[in-house]
Amino acid sequence: MKKRDLTPNRIIAYLAMFFLLTIDTSFFTLETFSGTLRLIISIVSIAAIILTRFQKTVLSNQFFSRVKRTVSFFIISLILPVLYGNYNMKQMIIMVVIWVVGYLVVLFVPYEEFKDIFTSIMTFLAIFSLITFAIKLVSVNLFSWLPTIEKNGVIYYNAIFAIISSSNFTLRNFGVFWEPGAFAIFLNIALYFELFENKFNPKRVLLFFITILSTVSTLGIFCIFILFFAFITVNKNFISNKIKFFVSVAAVLCLLGMLVFGDDYILQAFGKLGILEGSTVNDSTNVRINAIIYPGTAFLQNPILGVGYDDYLFIQERFCENMATCSFLNLLCLFGLAGGLLPIIGCIRFFIINNQNFFTKCFLLGFVLLLFSTENFILCITLYILVFYGFTKKSSKSFVKKLV
Repeated sequence: MKKRDLTPNRIIAYLAMFFLLTIDTSFFTLETFSGTLRLIISIVSIAAIILTRFQKTVLSNQFFSRVKRTVSFFIISLILPVLYGNYNMKQMIIMVVIWVVGYLVVLFVPYEEFKDIFTSIMTFLAIFSLITFAIKLVSVNLFSWLPTIEKNGVIYYNAIFAIISSSNFTLRNFGVFWEPGAFAIFLNIALYFELFENKFNPKRVLLFFITILSTVSTLGIFCIFILFFAFITVNKNFISNKIKFFVSVAAVLCLLGMLVFGDDYILQAFGKLGILEGSTVNDSTNVRINAIIYPGTAFLQNPILGVGYDDYLFIQERFCENMATCSFLNLLCLFGLAGGLLPIIGCIRFFIINNQNFFTKCFLLGFVLLLFSTENFILCITLYILVFYGFTKKSSKSFVKKLV
């Protein structure tokens, strides 16, 4: 963001979008703020954006057509669970508010501006988190003056824009998020923007690459490789000096990381899968397997209308240790094909562009399906922002990479 872009409206947009992206994903807000307070902050944030650009957007020719499509989506998603007869009013109200806020972001923030804001926020969070993570590697006691949150016997230091765990058992970068894997997901979305929609910026790509590695997220690492394979299918006939430089630096950093962390990094990242010698499938992997089996079984038994919120919550608490982590499958379990398929399609459309080649589309389809398979985002505004942009942004947008 250039200095001349720092208008009052722009500053408000950045601050409001920061709150919207983190209010329901931040470790601090999830542990200390009530659900009602988080919703109020979300509503105030989107209201601030609306008040600064209401007249311009309402005069747009597409305004009323978008409103009609949104209302239709809400009616389908709300009526079908009611008809099924298994309806949790409180949870549905929360979800409806989240949908409304997500769509209002799309309605009042142009897509190009959203990309710029999102990548700028993630760039800041990545830099801040790497600094705090490096300090932790030296001594976690250097954070002892910060406010703390205790969870499951572990002390977490709140540095506002990063959470630092006092545990030295697992060295992972949380960023500001509730879990390192969630941070990796947001970073991968930002990396997608840099590789496929923005001018190629080696420094920013390298920053996201390093930060994802610091989360030690198995899913995050897999998604990196899928994204780069997809990127290669687009740019296979053109390898610029910038890309050569990036690949060389990334390789050197990976080697240095191996020297610093040794086998511990590989064990933390991939040992949970049970594919390494002497390793076994751990509780984290079992939870994610159960999050596919049990909601998936419930969906197959009720494929049209789903099971509704009450039964979904029961399945999550009884069989998934209160962590049903496959977002798309959770939507299908809740609403069936009738109500759950639309947001899934919207999210896929967000990442897959019509004029991409077949192999690129296949890689990106795998990317988006994997991206939301290990964390539950069905009550996160960010997911529905992507969904609505997927339905409203121009599918014929240019996909010519600007590498030089």
